[in-house]
Amino acid sequence: MYIAGVCDYLSQLLLLFYLCFVYVLFLFNWSVLSVMERL
Repeated sequence: MYIAGVCDYLSQLLLLFYLCFVYVLFLFNWSVLSVMERL
């Protein structure tokens, strides 16, 4: 039971990390595109 709880917690943590990574990547791409348009 404890191991299942740990796996569930890790999967939620991984999902949260993935969402943060996608968000940062999106912001980075957006900033790069806005900078490219100014040049």
